Amino acid sequence: MDRITIIGSGSIGLSMGLGIKAIGLKETELVGTSGNRKWREKATETGAFDSVGGHLGNALDGARLVILDTPAGETRELMEAIGPILEQDCRVTNTALSMVQSLEWADAYFREDTTFVAGRPLVRTPVADLDAADGGIFEGADYCLVPSATARPDAIRTVVGLVEALGAKPLFLDPHEHDSYTAAVTIMPSLLSSALMSMASESPSWREMSKLVANEFDEMSKLASVDPVELATEIEANTESVGVWISRMIDTLEFYRSLTQGPKEQIEETLVHAWEERAKLELGAIVEDDGPRAPSSGESFASMFVGSRLAGRVRDIREADKGDPWQYKGKRNETDR
Repeated sequence: MDRITIIGSGSIGLSMGLGIKAIGLKETELVGTSGNRKWREKATETGAFDSVGGHLGNALDGARLVILDTPAGETRELMEAIGPILEQDCRVTNTALSMVQSLEWADAYFREDTTFVAGRPLVRTPVADLDAADGGIFEGADYCLVPSATARPDAIRTVVGLVEALGAKPLFLDPHEHDSYTAAVTIMPSLLSSALMSMASESPSWREMSKLVANEFDEMSKLASVDPVELATEIEANTESVGVWISRMIDTLEFYRSLTQGPKEQIEETLVHAWEERAKLELGAIVEDDGPRAPSSGESFASMFVGSRLAGRVRDIREADKGDPWQYKGKRNETDR
C-alpha cells in the first residue's frame, strides 16, 4: 500500500487532506502529522486522514509522496530534519510562497534520490483558519509548480497527477518569475494595507479620524491584520523583488499625485483605466499567452519545454471590442465623449 503524508500546520494542508480523501485513492494511506496540537485535533475531527499523529518519523515511514504545508519560518528546519529520513525515491512538494528559497533548501538538505517539486495552490477562496478548511477550494484553481533541476519526469508526473486529481490546473513557471509576480500580487497588498494603517494611525488626528472609518478604510486595511511575523519572513525571502515593486508603487503614487494637480479629465481617465483593468481581472478577460502551460498527466514533461523559455513568458490582454462587459459604462466628462 502506498502512503501520502501531509506535514501541516495550516488550513491549506488540511484542505488538501480533505480533497485527497474525497478522491478515494485505492491502496493508498493518507497520513497527517503536525507539531501543532490544534491542527491534529481538527484533522482527526474532520476525518481527512486515515491516521493523524505527532511523530514525524512514523508519519514518513513508507511515504512515497510528502506534502509540506508549514510557515516560511519553519520550512527550512523541517526540510533539514526530514531530508535524511525520507524514503528512497520519495517525491516531495510544498505550498510555499517563495519558490527560489524552497528549491535552494531542497538542494541543500535532500538526498539525490529525492525529487522535489516546489508548489503553491493559487486558491481564490479565503481559508482563514482550520474551521474553514475545504477540499473543494482547489477546483479550477491554478497550481504553480517548479521542479528542481534534478527532478525525475516520473516523479513530476506524480505531483501533476495529484494536482489534477484535486481539480486544479498545473501552471509551470520559472522560480524567479514566480517570486517576482508573487511579490507584486501577494506581498505588496499586505504591505500597502499595513502602510495605510501606519499612515492613518500615526497622524496626530487619528483619534478623531478613526471615528470616520467606514467600509472603504475597513476593506483596505484588513490585510494589515495578517500575521506580521510571517509577512516579515516572506519579505525577507523575497527582498529584491519586493524592493522593486515598492519602487514602482512609489512612482505610481507620484504619478497619481501629479494628476490630482491637473485637469479633472486626466485623473478621470486614469481611474477609468484602473477600473476597467480590475473588471477584466474579475471577469477573467486577462488571458495567458499561447505558450505551453503544463503537461497533463499523460503528456511527456520534457516535450513541454522544447523550444520555449519560461522566463520570457508574459500575459497578454485579449484585443477587446467595443461593448465588452469590462468597459466602464458610467457617465464621463463631456470632453471625453
